[in-house]
Amino acid sequence: MAFQKPRKDSRLESFILKLVICLWTLAYVAVQSPLARAASPSEPDYGSGQKPPVTLKKHFIAPEGKTLPEGVARLRVPYQVQSGDTSYDAAGHQSKSSFKAKGTGSAFVLEYGLSDRLSLQWVTRFYHNQSVLLDAAHFKGSPAFQDLKSKAYSQSFAKLGPGITPETLVPALEKATSKLLADKGACGGQPANCLTLINQNALMAPIDLTEANTGLPGLFIKAGTPIKDGLAAYGRQVDGMVEQKILAGASTYERKGAQGIGDSELGLLYQAYDSAWVSYSLGVGIRLPTGRCTHLGEDDLPTSRCTTDVALRQNLDILPLSNLMVSWQHQTEQMLRKGHYGTQGQSQEQVARNRARQVGFIVLKPSLAFLNPTLAVITLKGGLAYDYDSALVSKREGTVLTGQGNEVVNQVYGVGLDGTVVQWPLALEVEVNEPLQGRNKSVAPSTVLTTLKAYARF
Repeated sequence: MAFQKPRKDSRLESFILKLVICLWTLAYVAVQSPLARAASPSEPDYGSGQKPPVTLKKHFIAPEGKTLPEGVARLRVPYQVQSGDTSYDAAGHQSKSSFKAKGTGSAFVLEYGLSDRLSLQWVTRFYHNQSVLLDAAHFKGSPAFQDLKSKAYSQSFAKLGPGITPETLVPALEKATSKLLADKGACGGQPANCLTLINQNALMAPIDLTEANTGLPGLFIKAGTPIKDGLAAYGRQVDGMVEQKILAGASTYERKGAQGIGDSELGLLYQAYDSAWVSYSLGVGIRLPTGRCTHLGEDDLPTSRCTTDVALRQNLDILPLSNLMVSWQHQTEQMLRKGHYGTQGQSQEQVARNRARQVGFIVLKPSLAFLNPTLAVITLKGGLAYDYDSALVSKREGTVLTGQGNEVVNQVYGVGLDGTVVQWPLALEVEVNEPLQGRNKSVAPSTVLTTLKAYARF
C-alpha cells in the first residue's frame, strides 16, 4: 500500500506565520530606512502618453487588480512549466503519487483601458505539451500494482484453484504437489500425509520435478531437494517474473495530452473605488470552450474545461506601508451552458459542472526600494493561492459519469522586475506555486510561471 502522510494543518499555519514575520520585518526596515524616507519615486510614462498607469501614490509596487488608464494597452505573455507527483486523497492526506504530471503552456492576454475606470480583457490559452508518466519504482508499492499482480497470479495459476494470489500461491503449490506425489504412490497414496511431511520440510523430491511432469511453467526441483524449500524458491522466482513483467510495461507508460489552443475568455474590469492607499475593482467575464474537450475515461488530456462559464471577480489592493502592498483576488465561476463532446450525427456526450468554482489568491508584495531607490524595480511576492474546482459530470447514451471536485492550496513566492518605475514600458515576473494542501487531487504539480508584460498608449 502506498505510504500516506497524515494531513497536517500546522504546515499551512507555519507557512503563514513565517511569511508574515518575514514580510513585516521587511516592512519595518522599509519604514525605518533613511533611503526609504528619502526616496521619491517618479511616476512612469507609457508609450508617448503622460498619464501614470496607476493612481496609488508613494509606492513602487503595481497593484494586482487595477484597471488601466484610458487609451493604455497591456500585453501579457505568461509561460508556465508544471511538474510534480504530489497527491491528495478525499480526506486531504498527502502522499507521493505513482504518476508524475508534466506540461508546458502559455497564454496571450490583451488588456485595454476603455476609460480610467473600465478595462477590457481578452485571454487565449495555448497548450504546448502535457503528459502523465508512471513512476515504475513508486508504482510497485501502490494498490493498483498489487491488483495487477493478483490478476496475473489468478490467470497464470487458474488450474490450482480460483483466486490465487501471491500469498496463497506456495500453499496451493504444496497442496497440488502432495496430490501429485500421492497419485504416484508416495506417502501411502495419501495426499494429506505428503502435505504434512512437506510442511515439516521432511519430504524430499523423489524425482526431478519439472514443468513436464507438474505442468507448472519454469518449475525445477532436483531430486533429493526438500520439496518445501524448492516450492518456496519457485514462488520467489514467479513473484520476480510477474513484477518484472508489470513494471516493464509501467516504465514505458505515458499518457499524452492534446496540444494547441485552449479556452478563451472575454471580460470587463470596473474600478469601483480608488484612493491613495486602497483600490477595489469588480470584473465580469465569460469563458468559451475553444479548446479540445475529452470525455471522462478517454485516454487523453483535454485543453478545455468543456463548458461555457461566467465569472465574477473581485480585486482588492491595500498599501498599508509605502513599500508594502497586500493584494487579494477572488473569482467565482458558474456554468452558463453545458458542453458537448462528439460531432453532429454521432453519439454526443453532454458535459456539465455540478457546482461553482472558487479560485483566488492573497499575496504580500514588498518593494526593495527601502534598500536603495535604484532597487525600486525589484518587487518580491509571497502568499497563498487556492482553487476549489467543481466536478465534471458527463452523460452519454443514458450513462452518467461523475468526476470528483478537487481542492488545492498552493504557497506562492516570486520576484518581479518592473521597468515602468524607470519609464520603461516593460515588466517581468517569475512566480513559483507549490502545493500545500489539497483534497481529491490525483496529481498536484508545482508550477513555475514567467510573465512578460509590455505597455503602449494609443
